[in-house]
Amino acid sequence: IFGSIATGYKPGGFGSFNIEGPGSEDCPFGLCVGLPGRDRPGDFGPETVTSFEIGYKSTLFDGRTQVATTAFYYQYEDLQAVFGEGPRVIVDNVGEVDGWGVELEVNTAITDYLTLRLGASWFDSEANDVQAFCGAGEVLTGSAEVCEGNSIPWAPEYTAFAVLNGNIPVGESGGELYGTLSWSWEDDFRGDWPDESLIYQRIEALNQTDIILGYRQDSWFISGYVENVFDQVWYDG
Repeated sequence: IFGSIATGYKPGGFGSFNIEGPGSEDCPFGLCVGLPGRDRPGDFGPETVTSFEIGYKSTLFDGRTQVATTAFYYQYEDLQAVFGEGPRVIVDNVGEVDGWGVELEVNTAITDYLTLRLGASWFDSEANDVQAFCGAGEVLTGSAEVCEGNSIPWAPEYTAFAVLNGNIPVGESGGELYGTLSWSWEDDFRGDWPDESLIYQRIEALNQTDIILGYRQDSWFISGYVENVFDQVWYDG
């Protein structure tokens, strides 16, 4: 059984893609002209975080299986985040973000030549003082308060993965056939701070399966692979 309490600090800075002052009012195609003595780079403040973690690790079945599970809670103050304002990309601070979740991982030797690794996680969060990031919500409702209490975007609630590894010795040359079958999945998630009830903005779930097959000896190997075996489609940025 293990646990930890940690804290961290990140300094503030200046944005690379926006200015503040009269020059920021006219940004055709994202090209803003700032004049010395009149305009200045947009800035953002420092952020701090405190995190709490407790977990359990063990081996089972004469050491053939390893199990690890962790529960965590963190609290950000003035989290640095990015939002878009027309063509501009702006960095600003979220007032407070609380996040919590659970992770589980199992690694087991099925046979002497076959191992299986499984993992899953659940995550949720709540953000406050996010008015600067609620432009779309404010346009639709007339209030920038509608984003208060939402979870942070781009963070799936559930994720899971599985990896099957195999290796079989071949002949007396010390070579072996090897292969990996891996699968990863992420739940769909929101792509912006306003809730999906205001804007349809769910990002489709990621569901990918990959295969690697090969042969290796001490000094060389040859392998072939297929990524995205089932030709799934998802949003990648």
